[in-house]
Amino acid sequence: MLPGDKNLLKGAKLMLIVERQLTRELLVSALKQVGAGATVHGPAHEMLQRVPEFKPELIFCEFAMEPLDGFACMHHLRSHKVMTPVAMLVHKGDTQAMAKSKSAGAAQIIQVPFTVTDVIASVGKIVNGEPEPKRRELYFGD
Repeated sequence: MLPGDKNLLKGAKLMLIVERQLTRELLVSALKQVGAGATVHGPAHEMLQRVPEFKPELIFCEFAMEPLDGFACMHHLRSHKVMTPVAMLVHKGDTQAMAKSKSAGAAQIIQVPFTVTDVIASVGKIVNGEPEPKRRELYFGD
């Protein structure tokens, strides 16, 4: 962790839509290290109902959940005009979930399992407004 990272979140209100307890605990621990303020977590349907009153500054959402997955959560948020940045937690190697998360508007993808450094880097990109690097493609043809 870099010296400036300690106040990266400066008491920001965070919402965790994360089903797995261990993942949630590790995430909360990492976020506290960078100055997270109030943090709420719970089942997807409950958290989606609490967004208007809690007004989180950043949402962490697990992609692989039931009955509402991360894609459905993103759709719900955006269809209700909630533009809060979302960091989607996706299992390493699940390229389909990564693509769906990006197409739904996730600000960052955090691959699970993750390290504290992974979380801090993703949060830093969101907080500092750093865009994702553009994909470079070569096209062959006429």
